[in-house]
Amino acid sequence: MISSKTHALLDYLVGILLIAAPWLLGFADSTAATVIPIVLGASTLVYSLFTNYEYGVVRVLPYKIHLTIDFIAGLLLLVSPWLFGFSDRIYLPHVILGAFEIVAVLLPERRLLQLPEIKMLNHRLNKVFLSFEKPYFLSILLTQLKNTLEMIKNSSK
Repeated sequence: MISSKTHALLDYLVGILLIAAPWLLGFADSTAATVIPIVLGASTLVYSLFTNYEYGVVRVLPYKIHLTIDFIAGLLLLVSPWLFGFSDRIYLPHVILGAFEIVAVLLPERRLLQLPEIKMLNHRLNKVFLSFEKPYFLSILLTQLKNTLEMIKNSSK
């Protein structure tokens, strides 16, 4: 389990790493492979500044909403090589960093999600990843993402 303070540090480090990754790993150009990590990294830095946790500056964004955004960003980063058609050129940095973001969401010290909710999230993620080879992958991904967001929203009531 990681504390919200550690999560905050990781947010800023991952944000910077995402922005720098295209140049550090040699895939910098003007394609989606480069643009996606830069945009996600910059947005991570911005919403982290607004999050209500130890290293937030403005502290107006609830931590639970922050984790939801992290989850969506991680999932988008993870599937972006196939979603945007650059998997034949580069995919490993996107997959690794996307998976890291998802794992960081599932390991908060504060019990934001209870065990049944985590099991449901895991089940939905498995359904998404098992459908990678199928042409209807995108519709399944969007449906699962919508259901997951509804589940997280309902659990906060």
